[in-house]
Amino acid sequence: MISRRTLMTGAAAGGTWLALGGRLWAATEATLGDATVTTLSDGHLTLPESFIYGELEREAVDKIIAAAGARAGGLEPPCNLTLLRRGGDLVLFDAGSGPSFMASAGRLPEAMAAAGVSPEEVTHENGGEKVGHGSGGMSPLRAA
Repeated sequence: MISRRTLMTGAAAGGTWLALGGRLWAATEATLGDATVTTLSDGHLTLPESFIYGELEREAVDKIIAAAGARAGGLEPPCNLTLLRRGGDLVLFDAGSGPSFMASAGRLPEAMAAAGVSPEEVTHENGGEKVGHGSGGMSPLRAA
């Protein structure tokens, strides 16, 4: 159970870490039965407004942005991956964006290291994409 004290201590430690130039790679971790699920950050994507708003008139886009309390300009959605630990299995879902896709993404190796996981420990990989760190089978992460 998370107490208010635990939450505040974690937030303060995270803020200090970021202020010192660190990164928070593992966004969340949860236990489900005998499995642990960790969310890892691969960075973020940088997308033009047209990616979500398409051909909408500027006035309509501005209204949507104002109503959502968002900022105008490009979108920067996070690129998060799931790591599942269960028994002796370590499953990586997706293989991330890879270092060649966008300069703001491709941070999976660093995120795994921050979570204390080496590529060699991954026993199963699901959903590797051609642009990602993998290509369907066990990815080049092992060689990283």
